[in-house]
Amino acid sequence: MNPTERDQLLFDQFEETCVVDDGLADQARNDGFDNFRLIVDRRFLETVVGRMDGNEEISKRILGDIDFRTALMDLYAERPYRRLREPTTGTAP
Repeated sequence: MNPTERDQLLFDQFEETCVVDDGLADQARNDGFDNFRLIVDRRFLETVVGRMDGNEEISKRILGDIDFRTALMDLYAERPYRRLREPTTGTAP
């Protein structure tokens, strides 16, 4: 199953939520990726569970397919971390 446009919107919203979170921004700038990742992984799963009603198919896949979940969590921890560590604005693409 490939993510739909609706799924991608969920992932993009998650990334943006991370980038605008002052606490996560501080964590990204002051700690290593592994510490940042601990918080982001938990938030990612909370987001998936919290939005299950509107995104049931992708939510079930994320929760039931560990390889898929791991790949998404890798991507959606790394992307905001890199953006938040940008020296100029912290929001570079």
